[in-house]
Amino acid sequence: MTHWSALSAVRKVFASNPDVVLVNEGANTLDDTRNAIDMMLPRHRIDCATWAIMGMGMGSAIGAAVASGKSVVAIEGDSAFGFSGMDFSTICRFNLPVTVVIFNNGGIYNGVGENLSKDGDPAPTTLNINARYDKLGEAFGAKTYYVTTPADLATALSESIASKKPCLIDVQLAADSGKESGHIGYLNPAALISVKV
Repeated sequence: MTHWSALSAVRKVFASNPDVVLVNEGANTLDDTRNAIDMMLPRHRIDCATWAIMGMGMGSAIGAAVASGKSVVAIEGDSAFGFSGMDFSTICRFNLPVTVVIFNNGGIYNGVGENLSKDGDPAPTTLNINARYDKLGEAFGAKTYYVTTPADLATALSESIASKKPCLIDVQLAADSGKESGHIGYLNPAALISVKV
């Protein structure tokens, strides 16, 4: 899957559940979700606003669920989830109606970044394409899913929203899904060497 094929499945589920509050954060995950998911009701989208920060997702999901009593879906990039993912334990402890959807492409922007130092370490933007975030959800007692197709994602998301329980969906994307986010390359000075991001 790519961000776009995954979001095409998510979009259909949101169209059938317009009263769900959407929280989203990440690099490509934030940008692409903003572009792909329409909101039908006011005050049902929470994200980090212009120029972004990461780490606001879990706290915002908790706050939205407690303040509104509505079902919440947090769509998170794998790096964004890394900033505040342990707060998923709070969602589980208080049995909040929150579904966390983690788009795992193995990195910030993507999982195929290049380490310019050539020292054998992964690129600073590379995470773990084989990470199983669903296992973290299991550790806290949530209903979890590991999905690899848009159809499975749509089914898992529909079931999760209907359950009104803490759920975590680990969405496996291709490692090359994504690119440098925010379209801000023109703000950076010309690269002295070619960099793959």
